[in-house]
Amino acid sequence: MRTFAHISAFATATLFCSQANAATGLNFDFTGKILDDQYNKLVEPVTTPMRYMFAAPAKTTGILGFDLGVATTFIKLPQEALDIAKTYVDSGSDIPSTLPVPRLTAQKGLPLGIDLGLNASMVPGTNIKLLGAGLQYQIDLPIPVLPVYAAARAGYTTLLGLSELSSTHMNIEGLASVGMPAGVSAIFNIEPWLGVGADFAKASSTIKYSVAGTDSEANLSHNWTETYTMAGARLSLGFFRVGAEAHFSMNGRPSMYSAKAGIGF
Repeated sequence: MRTFAHISAFATATLFCSQANAATGLNFDFTGKILDDQYNKLVEPVTTPMRYMFAAPAKTTGILGFDLGVATTFIKLPQEALDIAKTYVDSGSDIPSTLPVPRLTAQKGLPLGIDLGLNASMVPGTNIKLLGAGLQYQIDLPIPVLPVYAAARAGYTTLLGLSELSSTHMNIEGLASVGMPAGVSAIFNIEPWLGVGADFAKASSTIKYSVAGTDSEANLSHNWTETYTMAGARLSLGFFRVGAEAHFSMNGRPSMYSAKAGIGF
């Protein structure tokens, strides 16, 4: 309990620091033609943390409930992607090795165990904007003593604001979470969860460049699918909530880590 509280406090502090110091140099204006393979190795890790994030347990917030928060997702970029950015992207050397993606999150319960979610972000110091929506359906599991829930989720996020890079992510997830017994959970509640997911992603760019004084244009597009496992936990103290979630790629791509703090009931 004390260890989780320390981790949650650290995650919250890190989250708010990243909001104020989010990465710059991420406008992704390409300086020349880039090979397809190099383009793919760059856009996959850079856009992956932009996928829709619930960062919440499987239990619905309920018709009268809500969850409002601020979150940041972190990913450590491969050195190969950083080298490609330095070569082909204007100000690519400013891209940090650990990329933070801040966002505002909202989740509102609807009838029949359905929750509607929203992700929105404007990354400070850049033109990057994210807009996404998610849907969750909760399934009650008849397990005694502790409340256990399962949920199916779907999310969609689009990247806006960049002239030479666009990206969309559609992810689906299945997870199970467990909470504290009734009565205890009214005071504090620790809710861990485990799950699996799949992200269907696309990135595209129209790059304008000049060769020997002749203007040219290249259209690049890349589609990929990433499957992942996830684990997370949330601590609720009254209306205040703090939590963390990790996504572990099953395709050899970098893992992602999210911290989230907010209010809800």
